[in-house]
Amino acid sequence: MKSFIAPNYSNLSKVAADNREVYGNGVPFPFIKFDNFFNETLLDQVVDEFPDLASEDSMEFNNSNERKFAGKGELSFGPQTRAFMHFLNSAPFLEFIQSITGIDEKLLGDPYFIGGGLHEIKRGGVLKIHADFNKHKLTGLDRRVNVLIYLNKEWNEKYGGHFELWDAAMTECGQRILPTFNTLAIFTTTDF
Repeated sequence: MKSFIAPNYSNLSKVAADNREVYGNGVPFPFIKFDNFFNETLLDQVVDEFPDLASEDSMEFNNSNERKFAGKGELSFGPQTRAFMHFLNSAPFLEFIQSITGIDEKLLGDPYFIGGGLHEIKRGGVLKIHADFNKHKLTGLDRRVNVLIYLNKEWNEKYGGHFELWDAAMTECGQRILPTFNTLAIFTTTDF
């Protein structure tokens, strides 16, 4: 099987070492973004398997702060998606995340995909400014890092939908990331 990582990022140790300072100096908090990080052919297969979460046995969030759908663990994963998600929870990828973030303790993935997994925001959907949860409800462990991988093909900037990183006081947006296909965003998760 081909590598999930694009050839120009294949040496994850070097990528982490070369970008640790960029991550740590992220504004308004530690983060980094990579374009075309994953093998495009394999990521295309994940897109081809992506279910319509509105018609699946998924979780629907519909309130004033969010209108979106989230899969329930591996239930909606196709075979390529399952392999990709297991790679993201594997030692090589977790060691990359640990190295780029400078976290000393060993990181553990989330095989339950609580808060992770597949998410879909349909046309007219919204996800307002928020802080992600930082305690895993099953394990009680701290959630230290988030990894977002965008699968939107032919996304036009006029659609909006940027991922925005705001300061703790929620007064200033420090960074905007367009949710385009094969964009990887990594950021520190805390209680704010």
